[in-house]
Amino acid sequence: MSGIPPPNVLIVGGGIGGLFLGILLERQNVPYVIFERTKEPKPLGSAMGLDATIMPVFEQLGLLDELMSISLPCKAIQMLGPEFNIMTAIDFKTYKEVTGYEMAMFPRPKLHAFLESRIPREKIVYSKKVLSLEQNDHGVMLRMSD
Repeated sequence: MSGIPPPNVLIVGGGIGGLFLGILLERQNVPYVIFERTKEPKPLGSAMGLDATIMPVFEQLGLLDELMSISLPCKAIQMLGPEFNIMTAIDFKTYKEVTGYEMAMFPRPKLHAFLESRIPREKIVYSKKVLSLEQNDHGVMLRMSD
């Protein structure tokens, strides 16, 4: 490993992506701060699914078993039209057999809380709306609304 110190990372947004990036950086001991515009976590959103393309990352992080313990089983998905008629359907009965992983469904707030619980509280700053970002050879400057 080189003697170059890791960069200080500024993450704008404490959603699913920002929190996941924070977890990855935390595991690598890379300093970071997450700036979130809301005053506190809000249980927004509906159902979301995680498939076999992301599950190996959760497995490498040692989080897969716990993640699956809060997930809901998903054996099929039906996409409905405006009149609730079935437009298309996807069958996941053999998904684990083919991919090695279950298809996992979550209420978005539950997944968000799961990810957020892995981030030290002092690394998430709430009520910070980013207005602009400037980057040059010396670093990055964020302008906040306050």
